[in-house]
Amino acid sequence: MERNGKPFSEGLDARLQLLRPQQPTGQPGAAEEDKRVADNELIMTNYRFAQGDTYAPHDLSFQEQRKRRARKTPAFDAMDLLGINPIKEYRNFSMMSEYVTELGRIKHSSVTGLRPVNQRRMAKAIRRAIGLGLMPAVHRHPEVMGYAKPDRKFIPKDW
Repeated sequence: MERNGKPFSEGLDARLQLLRPQQPTGQPGAAEEDKRVADNELIMTNYRFAQGDTYAPHDLSFQEQRKRRARKTPAFDAMDLLGINPIKEYRNFSMMSEYVTELGRIKHSSVTGLRPVNQRRMAKAIRRAIGLGLMPAVHRHPEVMGYAKPDRKFIPKDW
């Protein structure tokens, strides 16, 4: 990819050069160490805390910043672990509703932790259950929702 006729990597290299302090010659290991530290500082400056976030000083360390950036995927697939084929479970709306949001949308595989094959099977089973009328299309099933209390109460104001 290019921007203004220059590859993006050239712009990043230029910014990294500005962050690196000039080293006196004769210390080959120190220059590499400073390059690594400068690269880590650039990574750390990209994270923004939202208003109201609380954090401790160790949250600003490079190791914690790297943890935030790391992609977290579940170590196992629940369907493989239990030996279940999701397509055959289209009648089990309580299981299907675990993979659907409150508004009726199918959750992404990064949220469900299913392998791509099982994610497609689960999506097919959910669409099948909705098509047959076993599951509601725009909200979670009332039996699954239970009697959850809302976080906030609506108090009408006197106008």
